[in-house]
Amino acid sequence: MFVLPILLSIPAIVFARRARRIARDLPGRPGWAAATWGLWLGWFTLLWPTLLVAVFVVGATGGTMS
Repeated sequence: MFVLPILLSIPAIVFARRARRIARDLPGRPGWAAATWGLWLGWFTLLWPTLLVAVFVVGATGGTMS
């Protein structure tokens, strides 16, 4: 539940950046919006489980990280 989204978001970010680069070079920028959404969703999917794990670890340790 936590590992798979993190692993799959990395290729999503890479492919979305590549798609934006390709769309930037085309007249009228077809696909620019979809590539931008893919980039945002890739970053969100990468950060959200990471933050959840961090909150869980801090909560499990009682807020002390020593």
